[in-house]
Amino acid sequence: MRSAARLTYDAVQAAHDEPAAHPVPLAAERLAALYGAFAVLDRARRARGALELDLAEYRSCSTATAARSRRARTRLDSHR
Repeated sequence: MRSAARLTYDAVQAAHDEPAAHPVPLAAERLAALYGAFAVLDRARRARGALELDLAEYRSCSTATAARSRRARTRLDSHR
């Protein structure tokens, strides 16, 4: 995602879920419009029966001294 406001997916999702607790440098109307567009496109995709692969994304971490660890990332609507 390219963001002139330097937003992350997590920040956008938090601002959408709890706007008062997580302010972002983006007008509330614009954020609502983005999620509205997502909702319209999601309904259209479901109506035409498109294949939906909601697979877990994993993050692997390792250091020189520690064993490798693998954690599933949280899947947010702002990722879709």
